[in-house]
Amino acid sequence: MPAPAAGGSSHPITVSRPRPARSPGSTAPRSRCAAGGGAPTGHLGTVTDITRSKETETALREASEARYRVIFDNAPVGITSVDASGRLIEANPAWEAMLGYSANELKSMGIADITHPDDVKLSFNQLRNLKEGTKDRVTFEKRFVRKNGSLLHGRLSATANRDARGALTSTVSIVEDITATKKAEARLAEHQDELVHAQRIATLGELVSGIAHELNQPLTAIENFASGSIRRLREPQADLGLINDTLAKVVNQTRRASEVIRHLRDLSRSGASHFAPVDVNRIVKGAVELIAMGARPGEYDIALQLSPSMPDVMADAIQIEQVILNLVRNAGDAMASMPVSDRRDIVSSATNGAHVIVSVIDHGCGVHRDHADKLFDSFFTTKHDGIGMGLSICRWIMENHDGRIWHTANPNGGTTFRVELVRADLERGPTATAGS
Repeated sequence: MPAPAAGGSSHPITVSRPRPARSPGSTAPRSRCAAGGGAPTGHLGTVTDITRSKETETALREASEARYRVIFDNAPVGITSVDASGRLIEANPAWEAMLGYSANELKSMGIADITHPDDVKLSFNQLRNLKEGTKDRVTFEKRFVRKNGSLLHGRLSATANRDARGALTSTVSIVEDITATKKAEARLAEHQDELVHAQRIATLGELVSGIAHELNQPLTAIENFASGSIRRLREPQADLGLINDTLAKVVNQTRRASEVIRHLRDLSRSGASHFAPVDVNRIVKGAVELIAMGARPGEYDIALQLSPSMPDVMADAIQIEQVILNLVRNAGDAMASMPVSDRRDIVSSATNGAHVIVSVIDHGCGVHRDHADKLFDSFFTTKHDGIGMGLSICRWIMENHDGRIWHTANPNGGTTFRVELVRADLERGPTATAGS
């Protein structure tokens, strides 16, 4: 409002408030006073003393730095700082002790100098994430190389320090020594491998009886073919073409026996399952042909309902053939009390998404509900002359293939057993020799 002029005259005085001065050190706003004619008559202003505030800020900063230094020097974990290029700036005593280098030695080194060669790329990738601003903190595990050449496994958490523009100036990392944990994990994995091997050896004793039975199939066929050839050779007009075909079958069955023996030998070793892409339809046909050779004429009928153009599965062909042989033979046994004309097995194949399924369907007596949960247990059998190992072996083989085996009751009697395998084009495992 207007203020009275000096001497009692009534001339208005104007108080204007210009923009605060921008010169360094300005601490208070200023106002200009002017008389009615606009000529300045003086200035009005306020001054705030911020000395104590500045002293407080300095004290807090120094206290914070002091606390950080106490933590830095006495922390039981490694603390280290590197610049944006990966050069070491400083390291605390714990980090020096963990690596065996002095502080001066570390200051002349970079990330690559103390990192296992296989982990250098990982380290610089993480540093790049901090430089590019995609992350402000990264945590990962890597291997360091101590001064004496030994390895230190560490879990590293690095935090970015940035300037006013957001550019990375340095990182501060906390490194936890997890070498003992890694060694314990390695020992545990080794122990588990030994345990698996021991279980395989124990299983081998159970498998011998079942596989010996499988050997009997080709050996019986060889004996029959050889005996038939001898008889034909004694005939006055021997059919050499027929004899030649029969002897070729002898050779095939000999090879089959050799494969079974190899399979038995491989089971006693670690990592001896031979996985490869295989045609499941071919495996089924081979198994059915073997059973047909050993069956009595008209014993029972096996119908194949195989889907054409089936994708391969990643499997050990001999092991899967063992499963099919066992299931088809069990299907025949389930119908042993039925009239021959009613004995009919159906073996089918089909795809189901990422899997291939082989089904063995019989029209026999079915599985009693009290036995349903025990069928795959070792030494459980409902046969008077069985040893209870067939389905147990099948389950072991399917587990070895990351597959499944199960059974369901048919609505009109009998049982369907199914085995499920992963398609080779979707299989995550190896395509060469692999362990179980």
